[in-house]
Amino acid sequence: MQFCTLRVRIDYKTIVISKILCYNICACQAAYLGKGGLYHPAMKPSGPLQPRLRTASSSAGWTRPCGKSPATPCAPKIHIVQQDGDYYNVMPCIYERGNIAMVKMIGRHSIKRGEDRSSMMGDILVYESDTGILRALMDGEYITTLRTGISAAHSARLFTRPDFETVGLIGLGNIMTVCIRAFIASLRAEGDRRDVTLKLIRYHGHQQRIMDLFREDPNVHFVLCDTYEEVIGGSDLVISAITKVTENFVTDEYFKEGCTVIPICTMGFQNCDLFFDRVFTDEMEQIRGFKYFDHFAPVTTNVTDVLNGAAPGRTDNVQRILVYNYGIAIHDLVFAANIYGRAAVPDTPYRYCREKYFIRRSSCAVRSGVVY
Repeated sequence: MQFCTLRVRIDYKTIVISKILCYNICACQAAYLGKGGLYHPAMKPSGPLQPRLRTASSSAGWTRPCGKSPATPCAPKIHIVQQDGDYYNVMPCIYERGNIAMVKMIGRHSIKRGEDRSSMMGDILVYESDTGILRALMDGEYITTLRTGISAAHSARLFTRPDFETVGLIGLGNIMTVCIRAFIASLRAEGDRRDVTLKLIRYHGHQQRIMDLFREDPNVHFVLCDTYEEVIGGSDLVISAITKVTENFVTDEYFKEGCTVIPICTMGFQNCDLFFDRVFTDEMEQIRGFKYFDHFAPVTTNVTDVLNGAAPGRTDNVQRILVYNYGIAIHDLVFAANIYGRAAVPDTPYRYCREKYFIRRSSCAVRSGVVY
């Protein structure tokens, strides 16, 4: 049987994660720094630079075309909110030098009684950018988990005070597992064997998963906490991966001088917007709608500018720093391209079916009006 379109579902369980990007924070650095033709949408090109990669962005400086036709600016991601507060995010990205384009649709939907699934689910469509041919349908949930966790770990290394000792963790799910593994692994890879204390909140036994990760590292210690105040109070670094919360976790006095706070899903720390000394973000346009944006905008810097040497990061050990990594499609593309490149997928000939709903069985397989 001939297929009209190659649609490959890549099962993440068949991928050897350690050989891809799980512990390699350099992958995120490459995405930020623009190595290999990858460019972050918040980067402000100077001179005649023609970006090779475009993500959806409202920055006019970013959307200058690589070809003759002007690019159309749009929001960094399309955010669709449902009546019950659940939502979808739609995120496109193009890497022209690598001849690859992708769009991710991922949503958060509360788990109903009896359901056995993740609250965050999504998929990624991968295309040839020069032809528009669909090459793969990939697991967006897994890739999102990887890139989100590693991006947070990258920011933790970049902005946490050098003499940190204590890390408070909230939301001990899959994203946090990736984040803290990458964070500790990057320290050890550099020969840093310092003692690190992880403060974990007790929640449905999730703390045991984090403890099991470092069973063989004698320099990682644990403090189990019953309240957010215990987790955050006295911590040099606070990372939260909770996907839905309606109130601030703690009041202002629990954030010690010199701490770094990374709310991966940007929730639970609105009070920090009003008194923290510095704020860093992966894309300014995505946080412009935050309630207190006008207040913290003057002290806000793009992470890319820090990595490129255009702006300072942490400048002393007393600054309280807040990092909003809201998530950008370039990170999804980096992971999707690497996974797709390593997958043993045969090169199936592409045969375009012009008649989408009424196709002869001899040319394509049709089921419920969908071309396979």
